[in-house]
Amino acid sequence: LLYMKLKPDVQELLPTNARSVIDLHRVMGRLMGIDSLNLVIQSEHPSKSKAYVDALAKELKTLPSHQMSSVEYRITDELQFFKKRQALFVSLKETALIRDYIRDRITYEKELYNPLNIFRSNELIEPQFDFEGLLKKYVGKASLFGKFPDGYFASSDGKTRIVMIYLAHQASDIPQSMATRKAVLEIMKRVDPHKYSPDIQVHFSGPAQDILEEQASLISDLELSTVLVMILCGLSMYFYYVHFSGTMALLVSLLIGTAWTFGISYFTVGYLNANSAFLGSIVIGNGINFGIIYLARYIEERKKGRRPLRANLIASETTATSTIAAALAAGLSYGSLMLTDFRGFKQFGVIGLMGMMLCWISAFVVLPPLLVAWDKRKVFAVPAWAERSYFAELCAWIVEKGHRWIWAGTLVLTAVSILILATSKLDILENDLSRLRDKTSLESGSGHYGKMVDSIFERVMAPAVLLPSTGAQAKKIAEVLRDRVAHDPSVRELIVGIRTIDDFIPEDQTAKIQNLADIQKILSPKLLKRMPDADRNMALGFLTPEAFRPLTVNHLPEMVKSKFRERSGAIGNLVVVDPPIECMHWSGEKLIKFVATLREAADSVAPGTPVAGPFPITADMYQVIARDGPKATLFAFAAVLILVTLLFRNVRLIVLCLFSLMAGVMWLTAAVLFFDIKINFLNFIAFPITFGIGVDYGANIFQRY
Repeated sequence: LLYMKLKPDVQELLPTNARSVIDLHRVMGRLMGIDSLNLVIQSEHPSKSKAYVDALAKELKTLPSHQMSSVEYRITDELQFFKKRQALFVSLKETALIRDYIRDRITYEKELYNPLNIFRSNELIEPQFDFEGLLKKYVGKASLFGKFPDGYFASSDGKTRIVMIYLAHQASDIPQSMATRKAVLEIMKRVDPHKYSPDIQVHFSGPAQDILEEQASLISDLELSTVLVMILCGLSMYFYYVHFSGTMALLVSLLIGTAWTFGISYFTVGYLNANSAFLGSIVIGNGINFGIIYLARYIEERKKGRRPLRANLIASETTATSTIAAALAAGLSYGSLMLTDFRGFKQFGVIGLMGMMLCWISAFVVLPPLLVAWDKRKVFAVPAWAERSYFAELCAWIVEKGHRWIWAGTLVLTAVSILILATSKLDILENDLSRLRDKTSLESGSGHYGKMVDSIFERVMAPAVLLPSTGAQAKKIAEVLRDRVAHDPSVRELIVGIRTIDDFIPEDQTAKIQNLADIQKILSPKLLKRMPDADRNMALGFLTPEAFRPLTVNHLPEMVKSKFRERSGAIGNLVVVDPPIECMHWSGEKLIKFVATLREAADSVAPGTPVAGPFPITADMYQVIARDGPKATLFAFAAVLILVTLLFRNVRLIVLCLFSLMAGVMWLTAAVLFFDIKINFLNFIAFPITFGIGVDYGANIFQRY
């Protein structure tokens, strides 16, 4: 039941009171259809794939309203809408220049055809105006996304086409997203692409597909890792002990302790995220340690001829202290993660702490009676080949004969590690966010085709959104950001686009319409007739009937309005900010600056304005790790130090035990730096829990010593 409540989306890792999480929920509560399921359609025959897209989109629009809010695949109507009103998007100054040019042109024509001008001493200068250049300057206003062949969302050669299905639910609602994708697949079966062209291929991408692929990959990895851990633990225990009933008793007690852990977690934690999902195999892999020590001592006593009950008593008396110390050390190291604000770490800490303690209890409560029940033989017998432990004897011989060399090697390795730590840059946080994605998705799945979508639209399809309370605030925030971009080069490289609904409403419309009326009045049919065909058609396209009517938000095409409409029906409160395409490879520092810039601009106008999207989520994660990571690691070390001191109460043994631990931690850290292994918000937990798990071995060895 607990694993059925698996939430792989990244926002589940952050605390619920993180600004990025609060802002995301506020934006999702106000906006409609911000997540999408995209179809990437590929074919070597653009005309045939175009016909297929038309037929497919028509059927997709029949999806129920609880699954789909809109389907977008072309902007032909929108292009035509803005083309008819292109004159309104020309600046007031330039409409006046056009008017003056036409007046000058009329004067020139009159002078040119005046017979008396043959006696002029100076040559007439023909007025010039670059109409084509002017229209190219403003053609971008006619499109939400840039230029597309025939107005369809497609690559320049038309061989790759995009259909975007905007969801009526959140992409993170996995059951709903799966149901929507299933409905889309059923429609694709009805509208068979191979009837249009045998080579048409359809691939899924977009936020919804990303989450579905990540969840499927996570579940697959969980199943594989859990099975592998169980097989490897079972086989290694059997080949070490050569005692089937003892190995089975150990595995059963371990599974019972693990079951207790996740059974209690169902009520105390409630669900698992991308961090805590792997705790099944981790609890098994670490929780088996206590039973291993117990069973080893039990078998040792049985080899001496002691009966099962007596062997259990000795095993309990001699291993309880060191194993409970190890369990507490490991548990508190996991528990140190509870000190962070990171939900991914908190869950890991709670479940890990419970797992270590419950597996220890199971090893000392469940394992002994199982051994008594299953080990009926009076004398413990092992195969002849297992009488001696050749590996253990080899280790003992190396330690006895070469302990000086071992110490020398240890000191050299430690010195090299210190040198690496002293000379390396401590920039170990992962910057390339794509490395946290499923590899298959990036190579052949949603991540791969998502890059195609970004390249076709020439922008990141998951921009940052700012959602103040009023349109006036949105306009002011956009002005503040544009001013920062204009005057700060470091901000200019972070922001490539700022969009509001006002970008689609021309300014100074009354004055422009008056200038257009003047142009139309002085541009006589006779003059139009004498103009070249290209210029005449351009002029007539410029002076359309629609250009003489003021344009308001209500007149805008539905596709444009839907991008800025809230669930309440309000339009115009949204600011969309586009980072450059290379933002996926930004450093953590750049990402944090981008988000900080947006929040500063928003808060300077309307404090607390939601700033949402994947970038704020990731930026907050970087900051949480940088702030809470050292705190958790320090607590884990302190807990281990106290436990080792209480366990041994002997300075020499305490120093030796901690030295072995710290040497291992130092070598690990040096290896991470030397091999440039990056730390991210999923693998960071290795550092604090290394203290608790790493001390386990030293504690048991020195306790027996």
